[in-house]
Amino acid sequence: MKNLKAPVFIIAWLLPAFFSGPAMAGNKPGAALCGADKELLVDLAGVGSGNTETYIDGLWVRYNNGYLATTSDDDEKLGKSGENLSSFREGKDLSEERRPLFQATDTVFLHITNTSISSYRFKIHMVNFSVTGLAARLEDNYLHTVRNLDTYGSTDNIDFEVTADPASADPFRFRIVFITARTLPVTITGFTALAQSKNIVLQWKVSNQLNMQQYEVERSADGTHFKSQAILAATATGSSQTYNWLDEHAITGDNFYRIRCTGIAGDISFSSVINVKFGKPASDISIYPNPVINATVALQFTDMEKGYYQFRLINSGGQTVFTHQQLHNGVNGNISIRFGQHIVAGNYILEIGGPDNVKITKMLRVGE
Repeated sequence: MKNLKAPVFIIAWLLPAFFSGPAMAGNKPGAALCGADKELLVDLAGVGSGNTETYIDGLWVRYNNGYLATTSDDDEKLGKSGENLSSFREGKDLSEERRPLFQATDTVFLHITNTSISSYRFKIHMVNFSVTGLAARLEDNYLHTVRNLDTYGSTDNIDFEVTADPASADPFRFRIVFITARTLPVTITGFTALAQSKNIVLQWKVSNQLNMQQYEVERSADGTHFKSQAILAATATGSSQTYNWLDEHAITGDNFYRIRCTGIAGDISFSSVINVKFGKPASDISIYPNPVINATVALQFTDMEKGYYQFRLINSGGQTVFTHQQLHNGVNGNISIRFGQHIVAGNYILEIGGPDNVKITKMLRVGE
C-alpha cells in the first residue's frame, strides 16, 4: 500500500484562505459569517503492513452562525467504488456540511459504506475549536468505547478493525459527539520526564483529584502535533496521587510530553509541555516480520545514507533467488519488498548493499 503523503484534511484546512471574503451564498438570508469557521475534518485511511496508510475518503464539517441549520447549503456525497465516508443528516449523505455553531451538544453521525475485512484509521483534526469551550469524543457503538478528541489543533489517529463479525461493519458504527466542557478541579503539582538507558520515565503528581476518569500521556516530535501514547485510569479521588509511565519507544531527538486530564463528564484540561532529548541509535536496516508472511518483507531504515540499495536473497544452497534495487531518500522510514510466490518456505540470507560500500547481512525465514 502507498504511504498517505498528502492527507485531504490538510488540503481542506487550507481551502478557507481562498474564501475569506463575505459569504454570498449558503448562509442565512441577510446574515454574514461570524469570524473564522470552526472546522471538523475526518479522513478515513486503510492501514497496511509496516503501518503504511492509504487515503480512502474524507469529510468536512464547518460551523459558523452564518450558516443554515438545514442541509440546503451542504454538499451531498457523490458515491464512488470502494469505501465511502460521509456524515448523515436529514436522510442525506454529505461530504461537506455547513452548520450554525451549537450551544450545548451536537452529534455528527459518520456513515461508512462498502468496508471489507481490514484495518482502518480515522485521522480527525479540528480547527478553531479550542476557543469554544467544547469537548469532543468519538463513540464506537460496536466496541462500546469512547475516545476523547483533541480540540486544540492536533490530529487524532484512531485505528479500528472490520472483522468477520457483521456488526463490526455497521455503517453507523461511529459518531462524533460535542459537549460543553467544564474546568477540572484537579491540579498537577509536578511533571517530570527523565531519560534512563533506552527509555524515558514520566512522573506526574496531582492534587484535588475529584471526579477524575483518566490521564492520557501524549507525545510530539515538534511540540505542536501530539499523539496519544498511554491511558492511565484515575486511582483515587479527592486526594493527592503520583502516577508513573515508562516510554519504551522514545523518539530519537526531541520528545515533547503533556498529560490530558479527563473527568467523568468528559471535561478536559492539559498539563504544561515538557521536552526530553533522546540519543541517536546506530545506523541499521531492520526487517519485519520474521518469519516473512505472504512473501513480503518490510525494511526499516534508521539513519542510513541516501542512495540506491541492492537486495539479494540467497537460499540455503547458496543460490541467488531474488534481486531488487531500491532508492532510499535518506529519511528514516520503511519500504516493502515482495519476493514473489516462487520463493519457497525455508531459511535465507538477505544481503543488502548501499552507498559508501555499505554491506548488511540479515538472516530470515520465509514461512509456509
